[in-house]
Amino acid sequence: MKYRQTCVFVFITTDQLCIKKHIPHSISHFSVLTDGVIGGHEYSPLNSQLAASCLSIPEIDGLKITNVSELDIDVLRNPKVKAILYFSDIESLTEMVLEQQFEDASLRFPVVGGYVRRILSRDVGKLTTFRRRFQYIVVSGPAVKATSVVITDGISTERQIKKKLRKLNEVSERGRRIKFRFAFMLTQNSSPKLSVESVSFREIFPGVPLTGFCHTGQIGMDYPKRRNSTKLNVFQDFSSVFLMVTVYEA
Repeated sequence: MKYRQTCVFVFITTDQLCIKKHIPHSISHFSVLTDGVIGGHEYSPLNSQLAASCLSIPEIDGLKITNVSELDIDVLRNPKVKAILYFSDIESLTEMVLEQQFEDASLRFPVVGGYVRRILSRDVGKLTTFRRRFQYIVVSGPAVKATSVVITDGISTERQIKKKLRKLNEVSERGRRIKFRFAFMLTQNSSPKLSVESVSFREIFPGVPLTGFCHTGQIGMDYPKRRNSTKLNVFQDFSSVFLMVTVYEA
C-alpha cells in the first residue's frame, strides 16, 4: 500500500545537514537541533558531528498533527487532543512555561518533550531558527490513543525496563484494528541504559517506528496516570521518556 506523507519529524546534531531539499514543501516539517539522535537501530553519540533521525508520518484518516505557537484553553479542553510534544531552546523557559500550562493534575493527555539546542524551520536554501523560543506540536484525532512512560534512574535492569515499557500498551483496545503506530524516545545525554531501553522497546514493539533525541532536561509523565495521583510531575532528571501514539480504524 502506498502512503502519502503528511509531516516529517527531524532530529539533527548539526544544522549543516541539508535536510530541507529532501522534504517537499507540501509536507509539514518539525525539526530541532540537539546533541544526539535516536532512530532506526543506532544511537549517535554526543561527539557525532553529522547525524539525523527522521520519522515520516503518512496521511491517515483520524490523525492530525499541527504546530501551534501557544496553548489556549480551547486546545487543552479539546477532547480530540491526545498528546502534545513541547520543545524549547531556552532551558529556563521550559520549566516556567510548563508550570503555568500543565500543573493541573486533571490533564487528559500526555505531554513530552524537552530542552533542545535550537528549534529549526525552513528558509530559502538553509535551515534557520524560529524567532519564538518554544514550540507545541499537537497530536489529535478521534481514533488516536496516546500513552507515555518515564523510566527513572532507579529502573535499571532489563526486566524492570521491559515491565515499564509494556505499560505503553495499557490502553490498547482489543478488537480494534491498528492503522498505524509510532513512538518517540527522549533521554539524558550519554545514558548508559540507552541501548538496553531502545533494544527492549524494539523487542516488545517490533515494527513500530521509533525516533527521538538525547539532551538535558526531559519532560514527560506516566500516562494514563495512577488513580491516586494528585500532582502532575513533568520534569524528569536522569530519566528516559517514551511516547506511543496509536491510530485505530474508525
